Amino acid sequence: MLVRTILNQMTGEISLANAKDMEQDLMEISAHAGARPSHAEWQGQIVSLSDDNTKYLSLDDKGYGDVTGFLGAN
Repeated sequence: MLVRTILNQMTGEISLANAKDMEQDLMEISAHAGARPSHAEWQGQIVSLSDDNTKYLSLDDKGYGDVTGFLGAN
């Protein structure tokens, strides 16, 4: 599980870095089978990286990087 968590977090960080390099503010949260019930509701949602766009939630609102949040522990 540790390797999967590290790979998922690394992939997320690369996607985040690419979005910032391309000066994109909005990203779509990925969707996959087997998501935790608490995370399934996030799948396919759009998030604002800057938190300046009030139409969308920010990554912080999704608990980005927290153990129980988006891209936390698997």
